Amino acid sequence: MSTNENDTSQATPPRWRRWIWPVLVVSLGLNLLFVGLVAGRMWARLDGPPGAPHRIVTRAVEQFSGELPASKKERANALLKKQREGNKALRRQLRQARRAAKEAALATAYDEKKLADALTRLREVRTSQHQAMHAMVLELLKDLSLEERKVLLRYIQKAFRPHRHSDRPRGRRGNGEGKPTP
Repeated sequence: MSTNENDTSQATPPRWRRWIWPVLVVSLGLNLLFVGLVAGRMWARLDGPPGAPHRIVTRAVEQFSGELPASKKERANALLKKQREGNKALRRQLRQARRAAKEAALATAYDEKKLADALTRLREVRTSQHQAMHAMVLELLKDLSLEERKVLLRYIQKAFRPHRHSDRPRGRRGNGEGKPTP
């Protein structure tokens, strides 16, 4: 009788054993997802700041406006809103200019004049975006004190600074050569 009881217990594994493989597979999948997300974020930062300069400055001004008094914050937000509304038309023009440049470059019959005109238009639209951003920043700076302008400049510089992980010094304290600094 005792052998029959052992045989039936071996024929049906305990309940937890049936779930171990699916749980391990799900766990492995989640770990791979997490590692992929972290690696993707690091890889995206290797090439420098994300986005176009006008977007970077706009984000820096948004972050900075949180530190301003209420009246200056309202003024900064109004300028940002005006900037965004003006950029909608410029972004549409930029997409059209890029499309025209791409079509001119990939045309079956190469036309240098057409491509040069398309690239000139693209450059003009980008210049217009920069001019609009500069006008917004100039308007904002009128109302700021010297200390506030310094803080805004730090925000902008920090936003433009590339986040290169490969430039970290090597070694324990790092002088870039793997030798500890004195």
